[in-house]
Amino acid sequence: MNNHNNQNTGCSIDDELIEKELEEFDRLMSDEVIYISDTSEAGEGFEQTGNSSTTAETSLPFPDGAVKLTHMQGETPTEDCMTLEDILQPHKLRKALLSTFILEMDWLEPKFAKSTKLVIVKSYNPDEEPSGVLQTENGRITLINPLFGKQKYPIMHSKLMLLFYDNYVRFVASSANLIQIDWTVLQNIVYIQDMKLDTMQTFTPTEFSIELQKALRDLNVPEQVVDQINHIDTSNVGVHIVTSVPSRRGWQVRDHADAYGMAKLAKIAQKLYPQPSVPGNLDIMSTNVYCYGSSMGRPTNAFLRNFFCYSLGMTWDEIKRQTDSQLTEHEAFRRVKVGFHTNDQGNSNKFGLISRMSIKCQQDSYFDKSFPVDALYKIEPAVPHTLVHAKVVLMRMGPGEHHGWMYLGSHNFTAGAWGNVSTTQLKLTYVNNYEFGVVLPEVRFDTVFGRDHVVWRGSKVPMPVKLSWSPYSRDDFPCFNISSNEEGLPPGFFDEGIEPLEDDADMGNDDGNIAGTPAAQSKVSKPELSTTTPNKELLDDLAAFETEIAELVDPEEPLTDNLASTAVNQEDVLDGQAKEWSERTQHLAHLQSIIKQGLEELDPNESKSDMDEGSDESSEDEYSEFTSWRTGQL
Repeated sequence: MNNHNNQNTGCSIDDELIEKELEEFDRLMSDEVIYISDTSEAGEGFEQTGNSSTTAETSLPFPDGAVKLTHMQGETPTEDCMTLEDILQPHKLRKALLSTFILEMDWLEPKFAKSTKLVIVKSYNPDEEPSGVLQTENGRITLINPLFGKQKYPIMHSKLMLLFYDNYVRFVASSANLIQIDWTVLQNIVYIQDMKLDTMQTFTPTEFSIELQKALRDLNVPEQVVDQINHIDTSNVGVHIVTSVPSRRGWQVRDHADAYGMAKLAKIAQKLYPQPSVPGNLDIMSTNVYCYGSSMGRPTNAFLRNFFCYSLGMTWDEIKRQTDSQLTEHEAFRRVKVGFHTNDQGNSNKFGLISRMSIKCQQDSYFDKSFPVDALYKIEPAVPHTLVHAKVVLMRMGPGEHHGWMYLGSHNFTAGAWGNVSTTQLKLTYVNNYEFGVVLPEVRFDTVFGRDHVVWRGSKVPMPVKLSWSPYSRDDFPCFNISSNEEGLPPGFFDEGIEPLEDDADMGNDDGNIAGTPAAQSKVSKPELSTTTPNKELLDDLAAFETEIAELVDPEEPLTDNLASTAVNQEDVLDGQAKEWSERTQHLAHLQSIIKQGLEELDPNESKSDMDEGSDESSEDEYSEFTSWRTGQL
């Protein structure tokens, strides 16, 4: 055991108990590297997958489930982190189901053996592509475009994996897209669980297997794949699945409004903390909810209050009854701590612009007078000078906030992801995105001698951010939106010793730096990427769509709760939205006419050619241009 300096802190805690705690802490915080990759040769074909009569029984690497962080480029490997290759184990992988918001196929496909069959659920532009299943010519890769309703911003944001090996299946829920930067220069979080697979046996259904099949069907995964869940032993799974499905799909919201998003979270909380007839089962007055996501929209006090209530499995009316009205509405929404990177952290991260572009907050949203600035908290990444793309919720209760539950997955802390909800029933009124994540129950939170100590099922849970959060100061601002082609002055233009750009200098380089400025402009030197940098077009798509996640409102649903104090006529709200949208559309048309005029002045022949080509421009390009413009306007 390591030696610790046991100074007298004035606490009357038994020394023997302290020693026992420290021994356990040392065990959990051990930095020994555990290599889980198997270098054995892959089997021939996948037709034997799950056939226990022909495949030798082997121990499962993660039979009880485990939380891991994605390995950051340049960092020393530890047992807490894994690369995508560590998770996939491609040399023995037979087939896989993957889902992602952004897909970088040129980077992803080489990570699999040529014999591995892949089914990939992805986001797409419904104006350009139809929903349904698309298979490659050789039949090895199947792409799925899930069904969208009549919504403005169709977003499939779920990130899960089902990896099939000879006699077991690996389930993975994560916050990482299937693109290079999410597995190299951004900190993401994953949950991994290995489960026995036997195609000759049908296992008894569990809550987990039932919910997983529902989630796959919601994503329009073929029944042939969904049926595989019946042959997986999920009896040892201890997490609860939380999904979101767009309300505009219709039947989900009409018949199952309590099955998704924040309402589903409330149902899980009710299972964890059953409500008795006598108040006092939950220590509500000492409960706080810590929420972090890489995109932040325009949270309202009502959204924060509802999230606090639903995280306890209760409506606001039930909370008031439980606390004898001791908890005021203001105190309720201040119990939700919204963690987010500061602008300084965004500017000083060691991977520069390529990492910063994935952290999204609208300046207009933040400077709106209704923005709940008091809810913002500074977070400290576990890996210094990096940015966190993980999405986590920590519900901590009791004296010292030592116990509660933890969520991890794809949900950013926005209404588009978690949904707007009813104030009187545990039901959704609107949700925009497809999302997927898991809740870990009965989590223990501690900080010993400045080191975080998070435990679930007796195992250490590595955190992407430290547990101690501090409120924003007057000098702090959120990490605001930035894109790879952002116009304006380069960083440091007005700083002493920085020369202005030459007239013909490019504003953006492949490595994410701004041309004409020193690479050492950041406070920490930026290492080179060990592999090719993702193209700027892909990153801009990511930035635009992530922004939409943060800024969603439903034009046919109320913008505020049905609070007694709210006296806003719904028709007036809708008329105002329609008017605002019309003005913005007119502004877009005006901008397009200015661009056309400018091109004609520069070169009449070339501009005419450009316009002729533009008439056949794909709707995908138009959609990208429109969303980019709208992002700047909101």
